[in-house]
Amino acid sequence: MNSIAIASLITGLLSSFDLLGSDRVRFYPASVDGYRVINPSQLSVSFVVTNDGPSPVKPSCTVKSADPTGTYTGLHTAVEESLAPGKSQRLVAQVEISRAGAQYVTDVTVECKTTE
Repeated sequence: MNSIAIASLITGLLSSFDLLGSDRVRFYPASVDGYRVINPSQLSVSFVVTNDGPSPVKPSCTVKSADPTGTYTGLHTAVEESLAPGKSQRLVAQVEISRAGAQYVTDVTVECKTTE
């Protein structure tokens, strides 16, 4: 048996026991529209996510916020109910910022994905 055949056999066996994992991550276009300080510890972040795939999805979107030094940071994850193919949705997330440093935040990003 050659090395390709052995590798195929091992992959097949691992897959049959789900040891390789069947989760595939798919990312969706998303961008931050803007953000504003609500109070010293919180930002309101507006962002848009687009389903550029062929079927409805429920994307999980993670908003990350930080100041240039990384002293003041925040993380928030939101799950959209359902997003039709070819459609975009504007969402608003309330992000808690560490050490009451919302006023110092200058970097806000969003990443949206699904796991299949």
